[in-house]
Amino acid sequence: MDGAERVEPAVVFVGAWVPDLPVFHGSAFNRAGQMYQRGLARAWSAAGLAPSTIYSIEPLPAFPRSARLFGRRGHVGVEDGRIVRFLPFVNVHPLKAITAGLVTVGTLIGWAWRHRKQPRIIHCFNLTMPPGIFLLFAARLTGSRAFVSLADVCKPGAIVPDTWAWRLDYWLQRQIIPRFDGILLQSRAIADELARGRHVCQINGGILGECFAAAPVARSGEKPFRVVLAGSLEPYNGVDVVLQAFDDLGDDVALIVAGKGSAVDRVTRAAAGDPRITYVGELGFGALIDLYRSADLLLNVRLTQAIDTHYFFPSKLMELLASGVPVLSTRSPDIVSEFGSLPYFLSEETPRAVADAIAAIARIPPDERRERGRRAWRFMLEHRTWEAQGPAIRQYVKAESPRAAEVPG
Repeated sequence: MDGAERVEPAVVFVGAWVPDLPVFHGSAFNRAGQMYQRGLARAWSAAGLAPSTIYSIEPLPAFPRSARLFGRRGHVGVEDGRIVRFLPFVNVHPLKAITAGLVTVGTLIGWAWRHRKQPRIIHCFNLTMPPGIFLLFAARLTGSRAFVSLADVCKPGAIVPDTWAWRLDYWLQRQIIPRFDGILLQSRAIADELARGRHVCQINGGILGECFAAAPVARSGEKPFRVVLAGSLEPYNGVDVVLQAFDDLGDDVALIVAGKGSAVDRVTRAAAGDPRITYVGELGFGALIDLYRSADLLLNVRLTQAIDTHYFFPSKLMELLASGVPVLSTRSPDIVSEFGSLPYFLSEETPRAVADAIAAIARIPPDERRERGRRAWRFMLEHRTWEAQGPAIRQYVKAESPRAAEVPG
């Protein structure tokens, strides 16, 4: 273009990103959410849009659930060498959301001033903390483009309580999601219902390819048939359904459960009363992959009928498929459309259906099961690493920001 020099936009990432260290492993820490943010940063870097700065609101329960009255400030290095800068806040409702939002606005004004000679993109992960209304305001105030990556939207009364705070959060998200300049999301339902008519980029998630590079070595028919359920031990992830399913399975099937959550007491009681069930607690990621690869079958029982989870995509499915071990999953439109030939699917979301499916898969010849798992592993390494998502993100950002790479020369 005559008289113009092409310049890549400056990108800032705003989220709730902390290192996977014991000091951060409180009740608000969610490893899947942390890995998703880490992966997003990789994907944007692979798109040639590496964040110049990462700002984070520390995941922290509000006082008095936490003894701390203020959110962490300062900076810390995360796993891939990036520096995350914490934004302080008053850790008491309702001041938590207000102070986190105001500090974020002030910080983003300073960031935009430092990059005033470049086009700018403010990219945020989810819209609850800091509240998305503040991020959108900062973008409009500074003349920056506002992009959001939505891993989920919490509908009151489903996964989160039906309280005034969550109702306000949900109402605000419904108002502001269509107003973002770019929307990247996991669940198609968010696009169809909350961003109707907008051009969106669907990114179901990704894997860290180096963690799954080694070819899987599947078990060859040893008994018992080992089934693994891992992740957030919450009712919406089918914990009770799986435990009840084992009432209809024999001694030749074993269940290993890993993770933490509100259902952990039910899991420990089940393990204490049934020698077929073992609870191994919350594992580090390396140990978790080892657990996956010691199994005959992995479970993704994210409920879609008894509990309204249609604004959520089970991102853990990505690492389950990448492990190279066969996966049994509930059936949602996003999973069927993206991965329909890779997992085994449940016919119904009931204990009886889970028991019948596990028993039927256990009867499949081991070589056939192994090949299904390896096919999923090859697909994930080729098409679903975070780096592989980069071209789609770059194309989308370019389409939604037609002037973002041009500044007057």
